[in-house]
Amino acid sequence: MIKLIIYFRKPKDAAAFEAHFSNVHVPLIAKMLHVKRTSVTRAVGAPKGEPIFHLVHEIYFDDLQACNFALN
Repeated sequence: MIKLIIYFRKPKDAAAFEAHFSNVHVPLIAKMLHVKRTSVTRAVGAPKGEPIFHLVHEIYFDDLQACNFALN
């Protein structure tokens, strides 16, 4: 199993980011071939204050070949 991890930093405009993520990014990932599953995690806090990331999107593939094929 291969996991591609995309870290998104805190945006200046969270509402615009969320709209773009939901309406553009997620549908593009859904069209990728060989994606087994995805996971989205939103950062809500950190031990020393605010987190630097807004969310993490994990995309899973069976193997590296499937991942490379999907990204090309």
